[in-house]
Amino acid sequence: MGPDAYAAAANFNDRTIRSLVDEQLAVRDASIALFSTLPSEAWAREGTVSGKRLTVRAIAYIAAGHVQRHLNILRERYGVEV
Repeated sequence: MGPDAYAAAANFNDRTIRSLVDEQLAVRDASIALFSTLPSEAWAREGTVSGKRLTVRAIAYIAAGHVQRHLNILRERYGVEV
């Protein structure tokens, strides 16, 4: 299932903008909490994600960019200041 199919099934229209903002901020805070507790040697570990080899460091950058993308959408489409 691709991103558009996930979005279509998520029933975002049944939620308030505030609840979406709060969720995105919670995801960001949880990601920061997770990555801030990793020991230094963990950042170089590798695994396979969607058939591609990635390090933990790469996943952290991807996660940060993904959350930022969603926060930008909330700003641009809905005028929400986050």
